[in-house]
Amino acid sequence: WLIPLVNPDGALLSQKGICSVKDKKKADFLRAINRSDCFSLWKANANGVDLNVNFPADWGNGAKNVFFPSSENYVGKTPLSEPETIALKRFTEKISPDFTVSYHTKGEEIYWYYYQSLYSCARDKKMAICLSEATGYPIKQAKGSVGGYKDWCIKALKIPAFTIEAGSDEYPHPLNETHLSEILERNKDALAALVNAYPKGR
Repeated sequence: WLIPLVNPDGALLSQKGICSVKDKKKADFLRAINRSDCFSLWKANANGVDLNVNFPADWGNGAKNVFFPSSENYVGKTPLSEPETIALKRFTEKISPDFTVSYHTKGEEIYWYYYQSLYSCARDKKMAICLSEATGYPIKQAKGSVGGYKDWCIKALKIPAFTIEAGSDEYPHPLNETHLSEILERNKDALAALVNAYPKGR
């Protein structure tokens, strides 16, 4: 299964700016949060909630979490307060995947760890290493980061889950199609590597 985009409003805001918001009241709200008319680094959705920290996996306990609408790191009023995170949770539970991969930008690194059991940690790290070998991105641990989709998959569903930060930090943000071919080339064998690394018979 492939979901091409989980935060359409936030992505459009980042790419097109405040002109992408037709409702004046909403536009004023977002402009006040951002404190600028430049939204190129915007990470949240149209409610000012960062979907990366809105999942029920130690929700609200992240090192950078904030508790007010913001361009990033706002956890929301409650876990799964946003329609996007609810939809992704329900879809994931419905299809019951063996593992999940989330593509973000930027940084060229792979996050795989979230306090797994000893057995799961060994399994998941082996898969992460295979993913690293396929892409050339190093594996990392996101210390102090909680409440993400990857974290929820690992904690609640007990499955391997990975976040791939694709694209160099040297590239402009938001990324455009200029570097797409290079990113695709780096990641063309990623999913096959994970399938091959997944323990057989499970």
